[in-house]
Amino acid sequence: MTKRIIRWLAMIMNVCLLGFTILVIVALIREYDLEWAQAPLLLLMVFTPIVNFLALLPKDARRESQQRRMERTLNALTGHLDVAVPSGLSQEVERLAKDPKQKQAAIRLHRKQARLSKAEARIDIETFLKNIQSKVNPM
Repeated sequence: MTKRIIRWLAMIMNVCLLGFTILVIVALIREYDLEWAQAPLLLLMVFTPIVNFLALLPKDARRESQQRRMERTLNALTGHLDVAVPSGLSQEVERLAKDPKQKQAAIRLHRKQARLSKAEARIDIETFLKNIQSKVNPM
């Protein structure tokens, strides 16, 4: 969530910079009677925020969709082949997660160790617990 907010703030700043740059260029051309050919640096000031703005848009969306597709494929393969996938949790986190009274402590510790958000750490712990439960009680 934080990355998304930062991305949108960067895009808003680029749009504001573009508008300000256009105002400065118009003011300079009127003030000094500049020709467009005499002001290549001013044109560079216009195109820099545009390029930055366009560079921010597609990368993250493409990367996120590719990551989701890869995760779905991996989940389907591991489920079909009945392959045990490592949980990615430390032994201490796994021990805490197995105790229902220590679930919050496990989330806090995993969050600290893996530098995740609270929601991401909770999802990891719940996924681990579901995997354990499915091994104990297969359908």
